[in-house]
Amino acid sequence: MVVRIVLETNRVDFSATGNISINGVEANFTAGRMQINVGEKVIATVTQEKEQALHLWLPNEKLNVIVEEDTITLSATDQLLGHACGICGDGDSEVTGEFKTSNRCALSSGALMAASFLVNMDPENCPALSDEILQALLIETYPCYSVDEQVASILPLPLEL
Repeated sequence: MVVRIVLETNRVDFSATGNISINGVEANFTAGRMQINVGEKVIATVTQEKEQALHLWLPNEKLNVIVEEDTITLSATDQLLGHACGICGDGDSEVTGEFKTSNRCALSSGALMAASFLVNMDPENCPALSDEILQALLIETYPCYSVDEQVASILPLPLEL
């Protein structure tokens, strides 16, 4: 499994086996610790977490990425709580808002969220969803209760000039 991380204009691809590519330039991880620099700037530090697992620390983003053979673990420092966004939620530890469909319907699990983003239902390329997952997805998305309806969000009002 290869994980791609895009940091502004820089792209880092890496796998648990130690194959690393920085902006298309291959580099093999062989030491216990490696810094990834772009010019003078350190954009990441790679260490071996355990056999067949690499740990990538992104200091500017305050983000840890651990890649094992079949698992990716993301963790952020407290500074990112409530400031992150993406398919994994916003990192504010509010369970209701972490799993959602593309139209922001709140879901109870990551498995249902992943199923809701399934685009191609071609049986040759994509295994069919189990009846249990499909049924649970239908139950939780009909009617759709947007995360915004369930969790009060305090948004700043626009300034009037």
